[in-house]
Amino acid sequence: MLLAYVHGGITGGQVSYSFDSNTPATFASTGGTDFAVGYQVGAGLETKVSENISLGFEYGYTNLGEGDFNTRLTSGLFVVANPDGTDARGSDRSMDFHTIKGTLKFHF
Repeated sequence: MLLAYVHGGITGGQVSYSFDSNTPATFASTGGTDFAVGYQVGAGLETKVSENISLGFEYGYTNLGEGDFNTRLTSGLFVVANPDGTDARGSDRSMDFHTIKGTLKFHF
């Protein structure tokens, strides 16, 4: 017998970022951490292979929202353009990921 299911819920996690640069135009090393809350959804299949053992496959999508981390570049050409420095952001600030897992379960 094959069991098909969907799952979902609220999830959270510690996220961190870092930025390092030592080019002639600038030198910066910065980072940060934050706790993000989001959601997870997915689906799976599971089948019994014996009285006490089942095998399964599961897909999950997790989204922890958008990151709001910035890096301030305060040396080299960035100071010429703005004495306070220039803020830089990553090109993809979305904190989401996909997971695929296989399961082997023993049922008591």
